[in-house]
Amino acid sequence: RSVRVRCVNLLAMTSVSLPFIAFALLSYSPLNGESARILAFFPTTLRSHQLMNCAVADALAEAGHNVTVIGATMNVYPRSKYRYIRIEGVKVGDELIKKFVNVPSMNTYKYMGLLLPFLRVHNATLAQPKIQQFLKTSQESDYDLLLLTYLMNDFHLGLGAHFKCPIVVFYVSEPLLKIQSWVGNPDEFSYVPIRLSGMTQPLNFAKRVSNFLWYLLESVAIDGFMETPIEEFYNYNFPP
Repeated sequence: RSVRVRCVNLLAMTSVSLPFIAFALLSYSPLNGESARILAFFPTTLRSHQLMNCAVADALAEAGHNVTVIGATMNVYPRSKYRYIRIEGVKVGDELIKKFVNVPSMNTYKYMGLLLPFLRVHNATLAQPKIQQFLKTSQESDYDLLLLTYLMNDFHLGLGAHFKCPIVVFYVSEPLLKIQSWVGNPDEFSYVPIRLSGMTQPLNFAKRVSNFLWYLLESVAIDGFMETPIEEFYNYNFPP
């Protein structure tokens, strides 16, 4: 299923105004100048992340767009104009999210040990009765844009295919290689440190060699390890 994906690094919001970010999200859409129907899916439980996520949704709603937010926390902006649906039941916990965000501080085996628990919880999120009811009562043409927080929840991209709309991915750290590939960015491992390596620029020759090995580890071993369960969860939740 073909979907268009764009990535927004929310860390940049500290230096850019929310109205500007809201404008940028819709600037490439054929719906410019019209009120868009936007679905925001934010499965994170960290309040700090949710404040950034929902701030964008709030700005879009204030601009006159019809915004529905599905979130895993209490509504952090209860006076906002967007519609809010809270995810209940099993969720990815704060501690697990913090470990994932602090990837360079852990070894590769611990990192890989986080991946399947993330996928299982994200799968349980979509299986919750409230979410299933929402999907059953929604039509393919109900939304023009999907905003999605990325937390190893690749198969949640199926929501974009389900509603046949483009996707904007929110990510709060350096993009992983797979995210770079989604948005068409080249692999610049000769001078851009791989996130898992924990290295910083500038890279001398030895560090470039080490960075290339980290590139192989992430792109071949880790992404290959994840491919099968991601495909299984995707096909389960969004059957052909």
